[in-house]
Amino acid sequence: MKIKRFLTGSIVLMLTLVLNSCANAEKAEAVANEFYEKMQKKEYTAIEKMLSDKMIKASSQETVLAFISQKEELGELISFSKEEDGKVMEIDNNQVVRFLYKTEYTSKNLYEYIRVVLTDEVYLIESYGYFDTKEKRDEFLQHAE
Repeated sequence: MKIKRFLTGSIVLMLTLVLNSCANAEKAEAVANEFYEKMQKKEYTAIEKMLSDKMIKASSQETVLAFISQKEELGELISFSKEEDGKVMEIDNNQVVRFLYKTEYTSKNLYEYIRVVLTDEVYLIESYGYFDTKEKRDEFLQHAE
């Protein structure tokens, strides 16, 4: 009887953790999609508010925004599509969700990653990068994660 209660309790706990993780990944994905929507509209002031303190401290807010806006040279951001479900990680006692995107600009495609961190019940962008090829992005992420 004790084993049955233990197993039932364990299953309920695991299901709760899985469902909570999925809900969190969905919230993080909504932030990533909002970032790309703001990129399409060139709403850089709104993007500033989406950046985590860690990202701003790693460089400066001006440097981050210059890095993001330099893609305007590629022309219009036509579309963005998520390549796989978010990868949920625990980094420095914070939940981080990493997404991979393919973006299509007027003149070329880019392969991007975006990491969204849960900070004080709010998801913010912790890191972001883009590459000419999927292979370069994936190689970078192998060393960065």
